Amino acid sequence: MVTVKVEMKNGKLIKSSNSDGEYIGVYYEPWFWGTNTVDDYYVIGTEKYFDGGSLGDAFDDATGTKKIKKGETASYTAEGKIIVAVHKNKTGYLVVQKEDESLKYEDSFIYFKLK
Repeated sequence: MVTVKVEMKNGKLIKSSNSDGEYIGVYYEPWFWGTNTVDDYYVIGTEKYFDGGSLGDAFDDATGTKKIKKGETASYTAEGKIIVAVHKNKTGYLVVQKEDESLKYEDSFIYFKLK
C-alpha cells in the first residue's frame, strides 16, 4: 500500500467541444499504470478504491461533480492510499502514465521508486 498525494494547481482547460464544461474528475486524474522493476518485471494495475483512506475516495471528495469550462482554471488536492503489487526482493517503481498525445508511448511514463 502506498500513500499518494495528487495536486493540480491552476490546471487550465484549453480545448473542449462541450460548452457545459468538462468534469475535473474525468480529465484531471492521473493514471496509475502499475509497478515495474529495473529488470522489467511488471504488474499492470493498481487499486485506488477501498474502505479506509483510499485515494479514489479522496479524489472524489476533492473534485466531486465540479466542472471546468474552456479557458478556466481549477485546482485540487487529494491524498490517500493505493494498493500496488510489488515483486519480492526487487527494487520496484510505481509507474504513472501521462495522457499526452504529443508524447511517444515509451516517453509517457513517470517512475517513482518504492521503499
